[in-house]
Amino acid sequence: MLTRMVDPKRKELADLPKVGSDNIESTTGRLINLQTAAERRTISGNFLFSESNILYSKIRPALRKVATPDFVGLCSADIYPISFDETKVIKYFLAQLFRSDHFTSYTTTVSGRAQIPKVNRTDLLKRDVT
Repeated sequence: MLTRMVDPKRKELADLPKVGSDNIESTTGRLINLQTAAERRTISGNFLFSESNILYSKIRPALRKVATPDFVGLCSADIYPISFDETKVIKYFLAQLFRSDHFTSYTTTVSGRAQIPKVNRTDLLKRDVT
């Protein structure tokens, strides 16, 4: 399940950290060079996420950009903030699954854009990824 889109120009959201695909280090998921939405002059809709979400960059899935934030923030529309049942799965295990060879092979197969490979929401959230 994904979170909702919000207007980053709203006063109560402008000072939240903004995560773009460029802020997620490939394969490690480390968050780098973060700025607030206001500092980045963000104007288009963003997803609101919390520390209970996993951030999955849908652009170029072979880069394995998957982050596990420990704060509330905003992320670009190029990132899926994924929520899950924390009573049934451990956040860091699920993030590693998203970075796995098997899952990456699947996502690169279904990311059908010629210029910039991108995983769509339906393919990402399929239950049977075999």
